[in-house]
Amino acid sequence: MTRPMNISIAHDGEKESLADITVDKNNLNQIVSSTVTIDEDQTVTYSVTSTGSQAPVISWLGVAGSGDTD
Repeated sequence: MTRPMNISIAHDGEKESLADITVDKNNLNQIVSSTVTIDEDQTVTYSVTSTGSQAPVISWLGVAGSGDTD
């Protein structure tokens, strides 16, 4: 079974694509890593959207702050 998908985030009123990946029995270890700067408090939406006929799959998601404050 092949599961192609798009990883994106939405912030500041814009949607930003982070990666297009495909997971299948021969390619189980996909890692998407990205640095995003959010200048003000707001809701950030993380989306995993199917680009094929199968539902997307995600094992875990980690989010970390930089600790920087102004």
